[in-house]
Amino acid sequence: MKAPLSWLKEYTDINKSPDEIADMLTHLGLEVEEVTGSYVFREGIVVGKVIENGRHPNADRLSVNKVDVGTEILDVVCGAPNCRLGLTVALIKSGFKLPDGMEIKKSKIRGEISNGMLCSMRELGISEEADGIIELSETLKPGTPITAELLAADPVFTVAILPNRPDGLSVTGLAREIAAKSGSKFTMPAIKIQESGVDVKSKVKVTIKNPEGCPRYTARLISGVKLAPSPEWMVNRLKACGVRPINNVVDITNYVMLELGQPLHAFDYSKIAGSEIIVRRAVKGEKMFTLDNAERELLESDLLICDKDKPVALAGVMGGASSEVSDTTVDILLESAYFEPVSIRKTSRRLGLISESSYRFERGVDPTGVVIALNRAASLMAELAGGTVAVGLIDENPGNIQEKKLTVRIDKICKILGVDISEKEIKGSLESIGIRCDAGSVFEAVIPARRPDITIEEDIIEEVARLIGYDRVPVNAKATVSLALAPNLREQFRENARDILSGIGLTEIVTNSLVHIDQLTVLGMKESAPVLINALSPDMSVLRTSMIPSILNVIQWNKSRKNDNIAVFEIGKVFDSKGANVQPDEKEVIAAAFSGLSSPKRWDGKDEYWNFATVSGLVETVVDRMAKQKVKFSAEKWGVLDSVNVLVGKSVVGRVASISNSLLKKFDIKDSVIYFELYAEVLRKLKPAVVKYTPVSKFPSSDRDLALVTDSAVSAVDMADAIKQESPLVEEVTLFDVYEGDKLGAGKKSTAFSIRLRKADATLTESEVEAVVSKVLDRLKKKFGAEIR
Repeated sequence: MKAPLSWLKEYTDINKSPDEIADMLTHLGLEVEEVTGSYVFREGIVVGKVIENGRHPNADRLSVNKVDVGTEILDVVCGAPNCRLGLTVALIKSGFKLPDGMEIKKSKIRGEISNGMLCSMRELGISEEADGIIELSETLKPGTPITAELLAADPVFTVAILPNRPDGLSVTGLAREIAAKSGSKFTMPAIKIQESGVDVKSKVKVTIKNPEGCPRYTARLISGVKLAPSPEWMVNRLKACGVRPINNVVDITNYVMLELGQPLHAFDYSKIAGSEIIVRRAVKGEKMFTLDNAERELLESDLLICDKDKPVALAGVMGGASSEVSDTTVDILLESAYFEPVSIRKTSRRLGLISESSYRFERGVDPTGVVIALNRAASLMAELAGGTVAVGLIDENPGNIQEKKLTVRIDKICKILGVDISEKEIKGSLESIGIRCDAGSVFEAVIPARRPDITIEEDIIEEVARLIGYDRVPVNAKATVSLALAPNLREQFRENARDILSGIGLTEIVTNSLVHIDQLTVLGMKESAPVLINALSPDMSVLRTSMIPSILNVIQWNKSRKNDNIAVFEIGKVFDSKGANVQPDEKEVIAAAFSGLSSPKRWDGKDEYWNFATVSGLVETVVDRMAKQKVKFSAEKWGVLDSVNVLVGKSVVGRVASISNSLLKKFDIKDSVIYFELYAEVLRKLKPAVVKYTPVSKFPSSDRDLALVTDSAVSAVDMADAIKQESPLVEEVTLFDVYEGDKLGAGKKSTAFSIRLRKADATLTESEVEAVVSKVLDRLKKKFGAEIR
């Protein structure tokens, strides 16, 4: 919210500097982000009069001037296009400093002496305007020190208003706060309205069909207006607040919105079919053109302002093109209403139409102030646009909005704040912001409707603290803060996972859990996706059921920028819908994806790329480091992807998948991508295998190779486990060959293992080795039907 000081002073007689006012507002919880347009007096900056002006002999765009500063005539070189003979200017003499600290020195500019500088608004720190030097009144005497009054400098405060303080979104709202804090008087704008002619109710009918969405709607009719540019004072104030002037009628609605915080809308009365306003919800499939000439498809939740035939405005968001005020407009139907905030916010966000009006409506305007704003705007239209205000006004108030009442206890205020405050001071501070208080130490406080944030007694106590000053609330010297944190096992698990994955060379990424539903459709995973009721955009319309779309988007983004070699991971959430109006299930997933080279490019051209086997080996390493467990793999279809389950015992702890070419094409990725995900909760609950220390044997090993013929379906991993379990002398089992061919017969394969045996306390004898090998063969034959090849 921007507010010029001159405008604030119309409603409070405060006599403080801009910096003091900024501090005051900030201490009230209305943080002033910056103050622009102010000027602080500085020595050496004076009024000057250009008494000679000529072209610079060595530069086309410079002029050489003689400037009278009262006590002397100075030679000054100037580059401003508006520098001319007879101009009254602001000049800084050499040897003095500008507000930004830069010292002006006597110098030669292209061979000509310059003994000072003629100043623009930018040089004096008033604004960013630097198109030309400042032009002062001809009546000013040369040599007069430059002051803020001479420059007509009007500081503008930029105030950050919290979402729960809609009352701060107006100049009068800020002025009320300043007056309450400083003890100065606060006054509302004077409204003088003269009605004449017909009764408005004979010309306009208003029907509210949806009182929940529009608890109050008021209107006036102003006839015979003449559209023209607004007066300079109004244009300057609108510009200072960041609003573009359009014409006197539209500018008045914007001016009153900034002044009182109540958005207004002006309709061309001649374009309102049937002279009737109907407030209703949109019907399914209904469309309308808004003021930006865009056709909007409406939902049944959208609130509309309609005439007898069609929508003429999106309530609280934007007017319709069909009823827009134009150069031919003569009669104005002026609207001032209160709309339910949530409804306006949903429509505004869905359509991406964020306006000054919707910004205020969605936070909650003052429902008791709509008539004040209506009358203020009508009186200005009569004054500045030559209009005639019809007799009476329309005020449809089906919501019958009441002010809240709270019971407040003086002793509770003092107890919670820890300071004794008199009843007089408490009630005085509350009444300064419009909260009416009755008598007694336990009293009833009537809360103005412009303060929707005050709902309980504790809110009143906070207001008292804010108004008397938080610096009066004592600090309890006995208060202690413990920095010891209870261990968060989940966060420790995540940090361990991050350390392991980043330690083996992966880069962590963070993506949005909201994705486009089409990205889940191509995966065959859209059925269980929770759908957002009021999505910000189609690209963020559903909660992801898999991390794959999010990670593929990252890979595509990087590859499009020539970052081809990718190894990334993310620890995030996936979701599973449990039906309408039911909270979806959430599951934490450790996901990773790989594409391109797995190691630096080789000089001999034998580059190594990420493949399924390499990534599967990486998964083994990760699970081993995280849970001290060995994994197995089991093939299983996953949506449209070929994948393997990662098993620890009988528990599925994750998946490894090769992303199909058809899916990669959807994401515009040309290189292969291998993906894995591990389920954090399953891994976290696994009981880590006991790691025992075994001394390294000093005796030699004995190796035996076995080639075994089995059915093709037999798992080599299961066979290796069976060999290890047969004897404690088996130190290591390595698979070194798998063969399938006609010589073995259909449905058969040969699996070859190298078995290393070793004894801890002696050298193995031949008979001991043969005995172990014989037992291994018997076990494999009984369990898998294995035969020596």
